[in-house]
Amino acid sequence: MDKLLGATDLELTDVMENTTLLFSDISGFTKFSSTKEPEEVVAMLTEMFTEFDKMCIKLNVYKVYTIGDAYIVMGFTNANTRNPEQEAHNVVKMGMAMIDIIRSVRVKLGYKELEMRIGIHTVKFFYLYIYKNNREL
Repeated sequence: MDKLLGATDLELTDVMENTTLLFSDISGFTKFSSTKEPEEVVAMLTEMFTEFDKMCIKLNVYKVYTIGDAYIVMGFTNANTRNPEQEAHNVVKMGMAMIDIIRSVRVKLGYKELEMRIGIHTVKFFYLYIYKNNREL
């Protein structure tokens, strides 16, 4: 870590112990999207991710980001009022809800091959601020 922090383009801003993260993507997405018009793919992702977003609020978890068909969640929403065990529980509930949501989207679309791959892990989480020193450009 000292080597990483010595770099001119990284700055460690915070460390959180026992942070539960959920990483997910859609199994079958590439095959699905290759057989649909772009508007249909965007409509499906919008519907599904909107339901995921609603579930994040309901379960008190934080959506870190989406990229393509990936959806990333973190277990805590407030660093000052942490309960790592409850956060982990909420993330697992989020994963189960995501499976239910994609099942309903799959039925609605009539496309049986859509599934979710979900990984959950509790880790020491480092917040990094990445920047480039203008003098080096």
